[in-house]
Amino acid sequence: MFQRILPALVAAALLVLPAFASAEPTEANPLKCETCETDCEARGLQVGERYCSGPDGLAASRDGLRIEAASDQTVAQRQAPTQQQQQQQQQPPRLEAPAPGARGQGINVTGAQWRFVAGVEVVQTTEFISVAQAQSLLGARSEALLDCFEPRDYRADGEMLVNLYVGPTGLTRGIRGDSDGIAPAQARCIMGQAWDYAFSAPPTNEETALVQYRVFFAAEREFTSPLDGGGPNLIVERVRVDDQGVSRAELTSSLVNQAQNTRACHAIALEELPGDLVVADVEMSFERYGTVYRASEVDITLTNESSTLMPSPELVECVRQSLATWRVSLPPTVAESFTSRFFVTFQPPAGPQS
Repeated sequence: MFQRILPALVAAALLVLPAFASAEPTEANPLKCETCETDCEARGLQVGERYCSGPDGLAASRDGLRIEAASDQTVAQRQAPTQQQQQQQQQPPRLEAPAPGARGQGINVTGAQWRFVAGVEVVQTTEFISVAQAQSLLGARSEALLDCFEPRDYRADGEMLVNLYVGPTGLTRGIRGDSDGIAPAQARCIMGQAWDYAFSAPPTNEETALVQYRVFFAAEREFTSPLDGGGPNLIVERVRVDDQGVSRAELTSSLVNQAQNTRACHAIALEELPGDLVVADVEMSFERYGTVYRASEVDITLTNESSTLMPSPELVECVRQSLATWRVSLPPTVAESFTSRFFVTFQPPAGPQS
């Protein structure tokens, strides 16, 4: 089955794939293809799945042979913790909060929920299919690409360049893709959806048309109150919770009220890292005490999204201590305990810093 490759694809040199390929790149096997047998889960694969780790990225053909994978570097970047994460293994928090005093006054505090969007931009096509036709078809299917997206980090960056090879029937005959910042499983999902695309003006005489397009993901923020356009903002955003009985809107509002106590930490961030965007990735467990929920466990990772300068231990400790004292008020119908994950973003003032 693996040897039945479409003649049109072979003639166009789109996919040169042997029946049995070694793990080392050769002239006949430039994609460095093999069958996964060990450490498959760490690579985002299943045991027995064919994959490639060569520089040409991902590739697949419809004729019984599907080869889809990402480079070793992409997998390593997804799996290995950064040096910054290793240095910021957090200890259990102390329950005393920093005294804010006058520090942090003038810092606006607000909340924001994220709505993720998927976009498709057609880069080029061959003469058989117009850019406008391809953009219309792919754009109408872009929302379905969100099924492939699993946001993990503060930024929703990541994109994939896809070469779609279309046959005389208007259906996809082959796919090749290069992912940048998209995990292998998500890249395979994007490619999988492309098999269902059908074009109304396909090539003729067994020729193969090319549609090259870019898939990207982004996050749109919906703020609970307006940002201060010129001053510093402290934003509690992308609140997620493991209990469906907890309203994200109510929890966000309550967390924003508690974030007032974190203004002093934002002031430290402005002094240490002026002009830099500092983000705390927070996971907190809450337990009911009377009419409120108190933090029982706090885990944070503090990162600088603007430069390589690291937040100081003083800033990390300030954020940790402040979070440990947060109390949230929710309806009595909520469970006795729940866990939430969210970001606390320390946004600098707009414009150059003095």
